[in-house]
Amino acid sequence: MIKSKIHAYSKFANLLLLLSYVLAVSVLMPLLSVTIVNAVFKYVKVAVQAITVMLI
Repeated sequence: MIKSKIHAYSKFANLLLLLSYVLAVSVLMPLLSVTIVNAVFKYVKVAVQAITVMLI
């Protein structure tokens, strides 16, 4: 009885851990992608400016 309870609890704990991990990923990924997009955008902007300066 106690063993099965512990087993069920560990299963529940694993599920909770997985859930919190998924939540953390779903929260962090947009932030990361936003910063990456911003960095790429800045880089592209600088590159375009450099090219236009070279052409002119």
